[in-house]
Formats: sequence, structure tokens, C-alpha cells
Amino acid sequence: MMHATTRCETNTTQQLLQVRQMIRMFRVGEVAKQLSVHRDTVQKWCREGALKAIRLPNGHYRISLAEIELFVSRAMLRARDEDERRVA
Repeated sequence: MMHATTRCETNTTQQLLQVRQMIRMFRVGEVAKQLSVHRDTVQKWCREGALKAIRLPNGHYRISLAEIELFVSRAMLRARDEDERRVA
């Protein structure tokens, strides 16, 4: 019976690792590099809630790829709207 429990725990651990890989979390420095901004700017966006992030107990932020993509999409829409207002 103990063998079955161990196998079940192993499967659960493997599933958790797969989910973790699908939900890749990025550090502030990684996001800053990809967006070509200073890490302080990314931290400010996280503090202000403009870029949704998880704050770890040590105070560091982690940002999901989905949140980064959403943030960039919103920024592009704002830029497009500003361009259209300038032309109009």
C-alpha cells in the first residue's frame, strides 16, 4: 500500500512541476530587460498596480507572462489612441 501512495505523490509532484512550467514567472530584471526599461520602472509599475505581480515574502516581485502580455497590449492601445487623437 505504501508503494501506491508514493506513486501517487510522485504523480502529483510531476503535475505540479508541469503547471509551474506552464505558468512561468519572471523576475523584475527579466521583465525590465525584455521591455527595455529600468528595473526601478518595473518595480514602480508593480507597486502602483499597473503591472500585476505576486509579491514574495522577501519583498521581491514575480510577474507572469500573461500579465506582461496584457500590460504590453494595454500600453500599445493607449499609444494608438494618443496617436489617433493627435491626428484628429
